[in-house]
Amino acid sequence: MKSISLVATVAELEEATKELQSLQVLSSQIGCSLERIQDLMECIMCHGSAILENFPDSQQQQHNSIVIDEIIDVMYKKGCVMCSDINNLNRDCERVDLIDNWVSIPLINTTPQVFNWPQVLNYIIDKLKTISKMFDGLSKRAASDKLPNSKGLSVLFNFYSASVSGLANQFNISVRTIFLEYKSDRLYKSLDKEVIRQN
Repeated sequence: MKSISLVATVAELEEATKELQSLQVLSSQIGCSLERIQDLMECIMCHGSAILENFPDSQQQQHNSIVIDEIIDVMYKKGCVMCSDINNLNRDCERVDLIDNWVSIPLINTTPQVFNWPQVLNYIIDKLKTISKMFDGLSKRAASDKLPNSKGLSVLFNFYSASVSGLANQFNISVRTIFLEYKSDRLYKSLDKEVIRQN
């Protein structure tokens, strides 16, 4: 599984939502924009289901990488990532796929690529929370308008907000359950040793 499908789709959804926010009037003329958002929402939910189905089922320590963070950020802003876009790519190259001059982040359950899961999803969780707030703002804005379709738009945007927020929460629960912070893991081990020593 490649992370770019989810990352690129969430980036496109944020862009489409920003375009709606920029409109002076939320009227029936936004039909094409709503169709695009509906398609993106369906794609994100499909990606989300696939990710949750393929998520690691055993606890792992979390190993963050500056290089992976940089790749995800470029991926979100540009889509496809070239080797020349990333500094110090050789540092964690075993965690990425290099095809010709292109870089991708695999989401698989073998070491060391398994450590990509929390970094990709934590990035996406933050973006989904932002998008959820954007939809919530659009819902409130539509509710205050006095146009024929305002009430329906308000309900629709509220549904989108709840759906995006729900997926973010599912991702968050999965990451927190499976991936342990390294510092916490070390703390638990040191406490165990202390208890054994005292006994």
